[in-house]
Amino acid sequence: MYSTMSLEMTLTMLAVAAAASFFLGNAMNSILGAVGFGVLGNMVILFFGYLLGRGLLVRLPYRTVTPELHIPTAIFCAFASLFLLVVIKRVMEKV
Repeated sequence: MYSTMSLEMTLTMLAVAAAASFFLGNAMNSILGAVGFGVLGNMVILFFGYLLGRGLLVRLPYRTVTPELHIPTAIFCAFASLFLLVVIKRVMEKV
């Protein structure tokens, strides 16, 4: 799916993902408060989590995940990475 995209399409998709990560990072900062990583930290975690999810989907065998679910699965991976890091941060604060 991603190998057939042109350079302009790939860069546009990355720019849209970065902008969406900023807005979601800002929202997560309001929800998480002191437990979170700040607006920029949440943005970076969500963006790289999205890229990680996209990279993992590319390496899965063909048709394991239907093409309609590629983007939602990558977004889920972004939120899962933020959740995992917040839980680790919270556990480390208790120690």
